[in-house]
Amino acid sequence: MSNHTPGSWYVEGSCVLSSDCLIAEASCDADSRAPYSERKSNLELIAAAPDLLGACKLFQKYASENCQGSTTTWEMVQDAMNKALGKVTQ
Repeated sequence: MSNHTPGSWYVEGSCVLSSDCLIAEASCDADSRAPYSERKSNLELIAAAPDLLGACKLFQKYASENCQGSTTTWEMVQDAMNKALGKVTQ
């Protein structure tokens, strides 16, 4: 599941959108217990996902060519990339 909607994602109201697609919508019903600020922060995080994945891929390339030593940070980046790409195994 590594194909996601391309392009820039942005928050508008209670939605995350791309130029031609609804990506996500925050629950705004009366039963929602999360405050507006939390829902908005979640939407902003979702909207940043393609940019974050791109940055991780650049870091991966840089680290594989230039870095040696501790793997903790690298493992965290790799785990996050795998999760974003749908490669997480339980």
